Amino acid sequence: MKLQKKAPNKILKKLLLDTVHGDRSFLLLQGDLLQDEGDVIVITIHDQGGSPQGDLYDLVKEKFDIDHWHEKEIYFLGDHGWIGEVHYEHREGRHNPVILTLHTGLPEGTTFEIAAYEKYVKGTFAALAALEFEGRSFRELALPVLIRKGLEENYEEAIQCLIKHATSWLKSSKCSETIKYYIHKPEDAVKWEESMESVLSRTYISYSKAGIVDQLRKEVLTVIDTYKKEEYLWREVLSPLRDSLSMQKDRIPPETKKVARLLAEATVKLICEKQGIPFHLQASNLTSMIGILKSRGIIPELAAQYLYMLRTFGNKKSHIDNSDQFKYPIRTLGEDDEIILLSTILRSLRYYANILGK
Repeated sequence: MKLQKKAPNKILKKLLLDTVHGDRSFLLLQGDLLQDEGDVIVITIHDQGGSPQGDLYDLVKEKFDIDHWHEKEIYFLGDHGWIGEVHYEHREGRHNPVILTLHTGLPEGTTFEIAAYEKYVKGTFAALAALEFEGRSFRELALPVLIRKGLEENYEEAIQCLIKHATSWLKSSKCSETIKYYIHKPEDAVKWEESMESVLSRTYISYSKAGIVDQLRKEVLTVIDTYKKEEYLWREVLSPLRDSLSMQKDRIPPETKKVARLLAEATVKLICEKQGIPFHLQASNLTSMIGILKSRGIIPELAAQYLYMLRTFGNKKSHIDNSDQFKYPIRTLGEDDEIILLSTILRSLRYYANILGK
């Protein structure tokens, strides 16, 4: 079976769990489990006349150059089932994760009742607990939808079972920070999302604002790279904006906020040039000009609000803690504000490109 290069794995849903050990992530992805860069991958192996088989069995052997398959049993499940760890040669220049195997002891396609399926799932996490007890530590775990074949009649219930035990593991493990589940069929995504909402709504879950900020940052950089390096816009706006967003920091750097006003000015300047309206940045008031363009029906209300917001974020006073001066103050910018800022920049860059093309 020949390995083929596939598209990057796609995150379908990302949830953050608040636990006594800190934040823990639960990800639903579509893609290739064997492309995962985590510490552990888990695959399912069935038995057919004494010969192992499974969708990932041959692919794992080929990807990791395993000529002689050798495993150590680490957890016995009963009824011929067990959890094992594959021993293979670790090579430099290649990702070498821990490979765990869930052996059902039954032929592929065997129909499973939920009680039997839960035994396999609990056994998988019990094996991880045993390894952690021995002193092993795993930050990221990646699993396929265990035993997808044979669960057609109880698929949604099986998903909920899997999520329940994964959530329990994330809460109890001192080392594991992220569990990633891979689906293969796109149509399974809706069932997974519904089950995640059903199970996880009973625990404290919050969406990661830091993750949203990071995703918006990447989207803005992608849009910037679609622009031609025009003299004024690139030099004064896009290049500084790209440099500031490329900084690997937890928070959006001040330079990004300063460039926001410049983007508003560049947009207004472009509109005025196309409309034959005189506009000099040093002599004209940006707020007044935005109001004029709106009142003349040149730009819609929504576009005006985006430009006003860019101007406000670019105002130095917006970034100073002056709470002592006001009766009802709002302190310096937080993650919520950064989400608004990046969303506004993203929409405004696309708006500018639309104007430029007309």
